[in-house]
Amino acid sequence: MDHSDLEKRAYERIMLELTSRTAMMMTHGILLALIGFTMALTGAPAPIEASWGPWSRLALGAVAVASGAVIIFGAAETDNEHAGWLALSVGFTSGLLWHAGLSIAYMVAALQAKIVILSPGADLSSEITSRGYIPLVYLGYVILTGIHARTVWKLGPPPR
Repeated sequence: MDHSDLEKRAYERIMLELTSRTAMMMTHGILLALIGFTMALTGAPAPIEASWGPWSRLALGAVAVASGAVIIFGAAETDNEHAGWLALSVGFTSGLLWHAGLSIAYMVAALQAKIVILSPGADLSSEITSRGYIPLVYLGYVILTGIHARTVWKLGPPPR
C-alpha cells in the first residue's frame, strides 16, 4: 500500500467510526425514550412505587423520555454544533443518572425479594418477580451511556 491508499483507508475508517458512534447515540436515545414511555404505562420498579406511589412511574418515565429525546436531538444536530454538543452532554448525563438509579432500584428489589438460585430444570414460582440479572442490564446501560458522556465531555464544545 502506498501513502495515498493508507490515507484513504484511514479516512474511511474515521468516517465509519463517526457514523457508528452517531448510530449508537441515536439507539441509546431511542431506547431510553421507549423504556421511559413503557415504564410510564406499565410501572416503575416495585421499591420505587412502594415508597413514592404510582405517580412515580410517570415522573421516572418522563425523565427517561425527555433524556432520550434530548440525546436524539443532539445526535441529529451533531456535536459540531453547539446546540448538539449541549444536548448530548445534558442527555447523556441525565441518562447516566437515570440508568444508575434504576440499577440501584432493581438491585434493592432483587435483594428484598430474596434472589432464588435455581437448579437447571427447576420451575420458577410465579411469585418470584425480581431477577438478579436486571440490575446488571441497567449497569450495562450506565457504562455504555457513561462512555458516550465521557466522549462528548472530552471533545468539548465546538469553536464558535
